[in-house]
Formats: sequence, structure tokens, C-alpha cells
Amino acid sequence: MAHAGQIIYNPVTGENITFLKTAADTNGECLVFDCRVEPGKPGLPAHVHATQSEHFTILSGTLGVMVGGKKMTLEPGEAVLLPAKVKHQWWNAGDNDVVFRVEVTPARNLEAVLEANAGMAYTGRLNGKAMPRNPFHLANLGRLSETYLPVIPIPLQKGMLGMSSAIGRVFGVDPEFRTLRAQALERAAVTATAQVA
Repeated sequence: MAHAGQIIYNPVTGENITFLKTAADTNGECLVFDCRVEPGKPGLPAHVHATQSEHFTILSGTLGVMVGGKKMTLEPGEAVLLPAKVKHQWWNAGDNDVVFRVEVTPARNLEAVLEANAGMAYTGRLNGKAMPRNPFHLANLGRLSETYLPVIPIPLQKGMLGMSSAIGRVFGVDPEFRTLRAQALERAAVTATAQVA
């Protein structure tokens, strides 16, 4: 489980996440972190969250955002709200790192999802487009994150993801990514120790 001040890195997406307030700190009300993203890295395709809204405030660099089909470019000091159930997408729109503060309300499982993604990246389980190579990991990630494609009704996707997750369990795939999350946090601890030394 992450804690305030914890830093995790995803080498596939180029995301460096510094947790500022975790779900435990806020009783699940929100998750707050700074996200630094390298240029030229793959981002998520357009998606919707069933229950969460995200508020981004740009600290440095340039962030491209699409909300409900409208694209915009944000510079330092600017902010945007990505509401629940509205199609959205974001990407580094500049030639340098972009840094932005993210406040997610409610926190739900996003902390675990970020850890799982980093763990999959470190162990070669993400492809070049930052998507899980294993279809059961993909189903579990969608289920855990409550992230859905904007073109298929959410109840239908929930059913499909739940069924795929159940089948994955039969084959020994952990729907909570416990081992992969632990690997991401261990890697973060090793990196932090090396930076102090």
C-alpha cells in the first residue's frame, strides 16, 4: 500500500507518480498525486470512469486533454475537470516532461491500479501501447479501475470484465494484482534508497 511521499515509476508510460494524499489519508474521499510524464510515451485511449472525477492542475510543461470530444492544450497554472462518465483522454503535448497535480474523487482503487500498472511495466507485462499483454490482466485492470470504453454500455462491460476476471482466477491470475503491486513498491523503495545513498 502506498503512502504520502511514496514515488512509483512506470517505464512504459513514462509516468512518475508522487503520492501526496492516499485513500487511507482521506478515508477514501480522494487521492492526490503529482504526475510527471516524459514526452513521446504512449497514453491511455479515450475512456470513461464510472464513479470518479479527476481534476488536473498543470505545474510545468504542456498537457493535451480531450474532454467529451473537445480537445485543449493546458499550460502551467491552468486546470481542467474530467467528470465521471464523460469520455476523456490526456497526453504529454510538449517536447519536455509535463508535471500536473491530480485529485481523484472518490479515491476508489486508483492507487492500486497505478501500482499494478507499474508492476506490470517492470516485469514486461505491458506492450508498447501500455496495455496488458495478458487478457485476464486487462480485464482485471478494467474491473479494478472502473475504467470503460466510451462506445459500449458500462453495465455490459462490467459483466464482461467480471466474467473474464472469474475465468482468470481459475488459471491463477490474481484479480487484485498483489504480487505486481508489491513489486512496484519494492522497486520504488530500492530507487529511493539509491537516490539517498
